[in-house]
Amino acid sequence: MDHYIAYHSVDLMGREYPDAGNDFGHYSRKPESFLRKTIGNLVWVVVGKRKGKHTRYRLAGVYSPDRVNDEEGDWLVQGRGVRAAAEVDVTDLPWFAALFREQNQFSFGMNRIRNPEVIEALTGLVPGYAGLASDDSTPRHREGSGTAASSESSFTYDEAFPLIARLIMLAAKAEPGRFIPHDAIVDLILADGRGAEIVVEARSRSSWTDDRDAASNMVAWFSQQISVGRSEWLQFFERERVDGAWAYRPAVAAVVGRVPDPDIAVIEGEPRMLFHLRREREPRIADAKRTTARNQAGELECEACGFVAQHAYLGFGGDVAEVHHRRALAQATGPVQTTLDDLAILCANCHRAIHQTHPLMSVEEFRERFLRAG
Repeated sequence: MDHYIAYHSVDLMGREYPDAGNDFGHYSRKPESFLRKTIGNLVWVVVGKRKGKHTRYRLAGVYSPDRVNDEEGDWLVQGRGVRAAAEVDVTDLPWFAALFREQNQFSFGMNRIRNPEVIEALTGLVPGYAGLASDDSTPRHREGSGTAASSESSFTYDEAFPLIARLIMLAAKAEPGRFIPHDAIVDLILADGRGAEIVVEARSRSSWTDDRDAASNMVAWFSQQISVGRSEWLQFFERERVDGAWAYRPAVAAVVGRVPDPDIAVIEGEPRMLFHLRREREPRIADAKRTTARNQAGELECEACGFVAQHAYLGFGGDVAEVHHRRALAQATGPVQTTLDDLAILCANCHRAIHQTHPLMSVEEFRERFLRAG
């Protein structure tokens, strides 16, 4: 699918862009042969209006043209579309400057958008755009090569994104420092038990042609939501473009600058005065540990005794496992760098018991001492 821009200047036209519900239209004097190429594709409508000394730009919506008619010397490109949920001012968004330059300040009239990051950002602002596709052969995978399709109707954030994050982190452990590319993440999803189940479920609710197409779209959606600032997973990853699509590796943080550890790292134990001195525990890395520690069934197993809540409580779907810091933060005199390898998954009983050992036992020592068979 190709993406086009249509610009409406309120000041030049002397009127606001008409709001006709889902019906869209745009006049153009470009050749009919060019305008007919927009049929079945997507046209993004940007409206400009002067405010004081400057022009502000907003996204009115997107539509898929189905006809081009001669209107007394001008061509009218019409179709059905989706209005932006609200007047989205895009003037100061980081991607808009690239669109403004590419379109020569919108002097080209209706014109094709070629910057994949601009397309990615636009599709994130109007989630309902995916339903405008006119045929099932539309390429919806690899967000860097065209469009990162919105997948709310096929996948859910809570099932797809933690899975992708877990698989990236596991792959990064095998190849520290390497950015895991789009296609490799797709392979990991299809090879993962839970990943394969999500893909099958998604295909039953959509028109993806095969499992790989569905998995690729899932990864594209993961990238798209990070690009438009709608995903909390950005804080856990660094990324760069590889072969036109986003590739990922775990992010690293330290007291100052970066540290070479390829795992996620944050600083914990920072003293704060809140009526008394206490130790601050950083919840983000604990959540990341839970994500990476899940087995293929999505379960968390106590690393000491092997307890799994879903096995003990039939029909229970929640989590009761806790994240244990192998190093006691309470004994630290300053900030402590914590990585995923410094954490362990324990059941509540083992967690409380291990903290009653002095000096603090390792999980392995605790298991050998108190839980070995016989």
